[in-house]
Amino acid sequence: MTLFTLFGLPCFCLLVFSLCRPAGRNPRSLLAELKDLAIRSYARGLLAFFPTLVLILFLRRIVPSSYRPVNLFFLTLLIEHLLPLVFALAACILVPRERGFLALIFFLYGFLSPLPAAEILFNYGRFDGYTLFLLPLLRMALPLYLSLLFLRYRDWFGWYRVLFLALILLVLAAAGMVSYLYLRSLAAAAWAAAAAFLAGAIYFLLWDRGYAFR
Repeated sequence: MTLFTLFGLPCFCLLVFSLCRPAGRNPRSLLAELKDLAIRSYARGLLAFFPTLVLILFLRRIVPSSYRPVNLFFLTLLIEHLLPLVFALAACILVPRERGFLALIFFLYGFLSPLPAAEILFNYGRFDGYTLFLLPLLRMALPLYLSLLFLRYRDWFGWYRVLFLALILLVLAAAGMVSYLYLRSLAAAAWAAAAAFLAGAIYFLLWDRGYAFR
């Protein structure tokens, strides 16, 4: 059962690469360049993850747990989604890289890919459907949403920036709500929401890839 947890995100990266290539007939030189960029960005994300691993796990340990509905939602949002993504984005800023959609998305995937292995190691024997399946599904979708929305946020100004920032926060809140549903024993609703969340991310990529590679 841990195979999906460990290898689901790296395999999903291959699907993303096949989907996010520019449409049309691409010369082999361009495809080779995109492949090299994706591999290089993914490797940088992997290398950036390990210095932050101890800090992520430490902060997770010291954050107090709570089963009150509002507290549970915000703690889950913070620990499971915001904390890794904040460190990933901070590392993405600090590590020299190309500035573009493909570089950003594969850096985030590279950063997040080793996290399930660390969680399995530190929670050995306490696995559940959330850790093994639901959380990896959310981590497949979140980088897609955030990368595409960040491109819009970066390129637009004024109220449009406020709009895209609000959408970024809304996507994060949606991921937190999926986790919250599962932890409140509403498993069927959580699985349906996670499937819709991932399908929406893939559709968003297909719809917006022309803008990402303009």
